[in-house]
Amino acid sequence: MSRWIGIFCFVALGYVAGGCDGRGAQVSGTVTLDNEPLTTGTVSFHPNQPGPFAYGQVDSVGRYYLSTGTEKGLSPGSYTITVDATELVPPTPSNPEPLPKLITPERYRDKTTSGIVVEVKAGGNDIPIELTSK
Repeated sequence: MSRWIGIFCFVALGYVAGGCDGRGAQVSGTVTLDNEPLTTGTVSFHPNQPGPFAYGQVDSVGRYYLSTGTEKGLSPGSYTITVDATELVPPTPSNPEPLPKLITPERYRDKTTSGIVVEVKAGGNDIPIELTSK
């Protein structure tokens, strides 16, 4: 009986140490556009192997933290990154409806043209994303 208790404790400890959310990697970082923090937007990591994509919101200081669905983190592997940030243009007398204006260049919104590919390792990953407007 004590042998089974020992095995159970060993398995439980491995589960807790490995993370209970089932994802093997956590990713966060900063996003800059022309060396300035991007203060809004969405970062998405699209897998280059079968699996779900992960995403995170960019906060007011340019930081992002990824989740896959409702779970924090993502599976290790190769990912193509996209970044999409817009801002509302204030209404004017000639245009009373506020319209979204792209902050990030169009190429960063599409995984086939972003050109940003990274390898996510198991454990913690700090992945800065440096965008340029040119």
